[in-house]
Amino acid sequence: MNTAAIRTAQQLAPAGMATTICTAMASLPCFNLDDDREDAILSRKPVARINVSGAAAPTGGADGHDSLRKVLGYMQANIVEPASTRVPLTRDAVADDGTIADVAVRERIANMLSTLVEELGRLAQPRECL
Repeated sequence: MNTAAIRTAQQLAPAGMATTICTAMASLPCFNLDDDREDAILSRKPVARINVSGAAAPTGGADGHDSLRKVLGYMQANIVEPASTRVPLTRDAVADDGTIADVAVRERIANMLSTLVEELGRLAQPRECL
């Protein structure tokens, strides 16, 4: 279901948003709190989370969502909370093409992406110093 959500997000990405699905996760360096290199993959980069744990999950995937938030924080990622969301899915929601067909779910993913773009635009605005 995670891959279906990612594929769907790629389909729904707003104009001007470039998307890439990473197919080589195993080649990414391991997370290491003692490694404070300046070239860290997510350091200071804006990220958003999407949780697709099904409604039957005892905590709705909250533990995984919170753990990911912690790891991203350790990695000094710039977490865009307004664009981070939970969209409960079931296997039935995945279409034959590997994307999500449910219109309501697709709309929630599209809204998440739009919020991410809006927040990135806001973050990029020059700020006045007082």
